[in-house]
Amino acid sequence: MRLRWLRIGACAAALASCAGCTPKLGGAPLPNQRPVVTLSHAPANASDPYHYAYRLQWFGYDPDGTVDHYLYAVDPPSAAEAETLWTITRASSQTFQFSATSPYPDSPDSAFTAHTFVIEAVDERGLASLPVFRSFLATTVAPTVQIQSPPPNRLVPVQLAPSVTIRWSGEDPDGSGDKKPRRYKFILLGPGTELLPDQVAQDPDLLRRRYAPDFVGWTPADSVTTSAQFTNLTPSATYLFAVVAFDEAGAYTAIMTLDSNLLRFRVGVAGTLGPRLTVYNDFFRYEYVSGGYSLDPQAEIPVEVIAGFPVTINWFATPTTGTTLVGYRWRVGGDVDDETSRTDEETDIGHWSQLSLFTTRATLGPFSGGLPQKLFIEVRDDLGFRSLGVVRFEVVAAGFARELLIVDDTRFTPDQVVGGACIKAPTGVWPMASELDTFLYARGGVQWKCLAQSIKSTPGIFAGYDFDTIGTPHGTLPFAKLAEYRHVIWLVDAKSALNSGPNDITSLRSMSRPLQVNSLESYLKLGGKVWLVGGGGGYAATVAYDDRSNNSPGPVFSADRGELAPGVLMYDFAHWRSEFTVATGLLTVSRAADPTGGPPGTPDYGVLPPSMRLKSAATDPLPANRTGQNPSVFYLKTFEVEFLRKPNPTFEDLDPDPAIDDEVSMLDSLYKVTGFSVPGPAVNPQNVCMTYYRGSESPPFVFTGFNIWTFSRDDCAALADFVLQRLWGLPRRTPAAATVRVAPP
Repeated sequence: MRLRWLRIGACAAALASCAGCTPKLGGAPLPNQRPVVTLSHAPANASDPYHYAYRLQWFGYDPDGTVDHYLYAVDPPSAAEAETLWTITRASSQTFQFSATSPYPDSPDSAFTAHTFVIEAVDERGLASLPVFRSFLATTVAPTVQIQSPPPNRLVPVQLAPSVTIRWSGEDPDGSGDKKPRRYKFILLGPGTELLPDQVAQDPDLLRRRYAPDFVGWTPADSVTTSAQFTNLTPSATYLFAVVAFDEAGAYTAIMTLDSNLLRFRVGVAGTLGPRLTVYNDFFRYEYVSGGYSLDPQAEIPVEVIAGFPVTINWFATPTTGTTLVGYRWRVGGDVDDETSRTDEETDIGHWSQLSLFTTRATLGPFSGGLPQKLFIEVRDDLGFRSLGVVRFEVVAAGFARELLIVDDTRFTPDQVVGGACIKAPTGVWPMASELDTFLYARGGVQWKCLAQSIKSTPGIFAGYDFDTIGTPHGTLPFAKLAEYRHVIWLVDAKSALNSGPNDITSLRSMSRPLQVNSLESYLKLGGKVWLVGGGGGYAATVAYDDRSNNSPGPVFSADRGELAPGVLMYDFAHWRSEFTVATGLLTVSRAADPTGGPPGTPDYGVLPPSMRLKSAATDPLPANRTGQNPSVFYLKTFEVEFLRKPNPTFEDLDPDPAIDDEVSMLDSLYKVTGFSVPGPAVNPQNVCMTYYRGSESPPFVFTGFNIWTFSRDDCAALADFVLQRLWGLPRRTPAAATVRVAPP
């Protein structure tokens, strides 16, 4: 007897057996609620490697009645129109014998065959529960996968945006430890793939028959990777995402179903997606990749706010094609499902504001600390679709209590320890990470490890100043850390700035990408003073906006192409607003500023080194740890430099009287670069590579487009002294009295 007939007969028998039962109490009849069934299991006999037995146990309950019986099936067909042979029982457990006929390729004495057991509970009125599946392989219980977000729908395709992140969870019922699978594999089927989404939707087991057991061509993921992101999907196209799990024995998810590990979705149908929110203020700008309503913490926008100061948040939304915005509303904290009206529109911010197209900003605070608070922003369109934006405020104190922080955002090769405490001799081009530390920070007069006792370290170019140092190995440096200091030196070299991988990208490049919170810009807007130096700072801060069509011969960032524009650090704070590029080669860096002075407040640039001389045997002896190596690894002839390729006038009116025009250039040129790989004077009068902005639009900002370690120690130290003493007014004590600390993270 097939599925439909068996169920009808079973339900009729159940109803007949209850003909004399007392009816349920109540007035008008209430809808019958489905019963629920849960399934547990335990191996009963594992002595035969080609056959295994499992004793399955189940339990059912009915929230508004009783469970009359159960229906189960072994290895039901997965095709859409196929009928299932069900067995009726009132027992709550049974031992099943499953065969295993396919040997493992790498273990002939073991075998596997996929089996699936499904069970339903049926109440006294004939209503069946949702089916519960359990799959097995010969020597193990197969792991399972459940797609969590977006939730699958076996009846119709889910409507999603062209950019989507799919998340899942896995379980290995008989696994060790945390009961999680050891790995996953996933695939996205769509236009032009070997199997089409509609084929698999009609026969989900087709995936297993085609790809099991190795699932060749699927994307692998480790045990902690439980999400996949897809972008630029074709609008109006249908896709199917599938994911399987593997346990430690190699068993894989044997069942393919649109209820669990398969997600069929359609992209970009007009009117089915909520409006796309953009949230911003002077410190950040965040654009959601699509509309939607999610309380997932990963979708929250983290924003650091200064204790004791109010903050204003602005927003707007872009409707999906064919829809019109109806309005916005906002609240701070509370339950987003609580529709209680505000008692006062201005002060009762714990409830939703009135819906209005003109509600596009909120001023909150000042904040005093404590637990993070959340701002919820909701937008609706005329079809009733909603999107939610969540801003999570984290309150930090801007003490500016310390003087100087040096941020090492480079990615030079670290040391290797050999022979106990000794360091392996450095290799390759100078410097390695520790060599740069020594050149910049060494107190001097300290015995070199594992070298002759007579060899002492030379003071670093920052020796004598009171400063902390911090690296950026784990991504963005928190704003709260920067806000402890009045001055920040940020080091980014040219080669490190090129890194774009998740494990080696520099912090500056990472947080300068669109949709990221930039802690350095937040620090500057609060009034902090910055020296960005190293030869890679401009590139790292701007490459996310690069228009590659104008990159010739190297990267070019131009205001004409929109690469230099408001919102970009080099435009807002360095005030490089024309065009800059990067060059490498036999170059010369020489002083560009007129040492005779300029408008009021102009520093005395005559004390700067006339040129930045490359290291030579006459200026810098070969380091003791490089003895015996080719001197060319230390005495470099070429280097990278970032410079303005076009004139960059930056004038501001110094006279407060609007009737008097007293415009003066407030961007001073300190150094220029010349050489075969840069434009000549006929093309660009001065290829400026170091500037100092001292106007009123933003805090003072020093930018140096070359590094401060390839050149002679004396010239690098003189340049550092000029910035720290002449521009920032910091004292330099004797190296022995200086305090050098590694800042805590």
